[in-house]
Amino acid sequence: MRSILDIWDAFLSKRKSVEALHGLLVKNARLTWFDLDLANGCNLVCNHCFYHDSYSELTEPALSPELLDEAIRQAFQAQIRILTFSGKEPTLSKHLHFAIESARRWRAQYAPTAKIGLITNGLTLPLHLPFLEREPLDFMDISMDGWEYQNLIRSNSRERVVTNLREAKQQLRETRAGTSTVVRSDNYLDIVTMIKNLAAFSNAFYFEPVIAAVDKSIDSLSTANLLAFVKILRRLAEEFRQREVRFSILLNGDQTIPLFYEGLLEPEDIEEDEFGSLYIRQRFGKAQIDFILRVVPEFYWRSARLSYDGFWLGTCDLLQAPNYRELAEGNFAATPDLQQLFTKALQRNTLFYESLHTALTQDCGHSPREQQYCLGCFSTALVRMIHQRFKHNLHAAKIAA
Repeated sequence: MRSILDIWDAFLSKRKSVEALHGLLVKNARLTWFDLDLANGCNLVCNHCFYHDSYSELTEPALSPELLDEAIRQAFQAQIRILTFSGKEPTLSKHLHFAIESARRWRAQYAPTAKIGLITNGLTLPLHLPFLEREPLDFMDISMDGWEYQNLIRSNSRERVVTNLREAKQQLRETRAGTSTVVRSDNYLDIVTMIKNLAAFSNAFYFEPVIAAVDKSIDSLSTANLLAFVKILRRLAEEFRQREVRFSILLNGDQTIPLFYEGLLEPEDIEEDEFGSLYIRQRFGKAQIDFILRVVPEFYWRSARLSYDGFWLGTCDLLQAPNYRELAEGNFAATPDLQQLFTKALQRNTLFYESLHTALTQDCGHSPREQQYCLGCFSTALVRMIHQRFKHNLHAAKIAA
């Protein structure tokens, strides 16, 4: 597999030509990270959720166990590196245990070094702990939105989720269990309290700045608050320097630029991990912060998602649309061939090509030097495209109602 650093260099040399860049990514396309939605329902209603509210109202059946097993088999046969089971809330799926058993079986046969993970809100986790102890995952991220804000955003669920996280840490010795937190302008200070309370028994914390969803009222995290939050993380890491605590934060390319200007990150420190992702690791004694940098856009040509009913999506951002099926490049139930769906999604007459064209031909407002790191703000441009395509329809529908 070609290094992502090499792709970055080629990306920069070809970025003036959409055709050349498209050809480069298609030539080097390989599915590395695969997300499988197991359920379209959730036992919470979070006002920043990137899933469009209509997702939970769908009545179409989920993929059958036979098709789910076949999708998992083909994914590991294609040598994916990470498989995650997610949304909306996977522990509500009657096929959760079946899917995990399938993943462990096919991984052992095709890709023994691949990782299997679960993204959950943790509310029903105790029902699954005996099974997960027998069939361990590599990692499990439990969603928490702060300390006081966990109760505000997630229906007074803090004590229950904290108890379940503690039990998971005690019972699942082979699984890295930690928290996953969406960083918002109204909760980033409260996250400090959460970390200090959980640090008594937990040492893995993942963060992702909120991106404004089409049908929600929560704005994207501002640059000023992102900078403030990163400075807080550095102070916390210094406080925990005698402990093996790991903070990880995912950043789109354009989010890295103010961190470079502020001197919080140095471009010369960028490395590539074993999964082909770019990151900067800062160590504070035994504690560390991993800045996972989506400088090179990986949607479509390195990662993809299968909706609960089998629709192929090049990025989870498409789940913001009122009808994600309009943006999908096929359905596994109709075309049970992952490689065929993957290849189809990369063709010239697709949203992937349209996104590249939009990102590279419209001025993102960054200087040529800055564009080395935002690469035309591909991620931002894609979300903006979804907003432009569906926001007007949503506004008109609200007025009519």
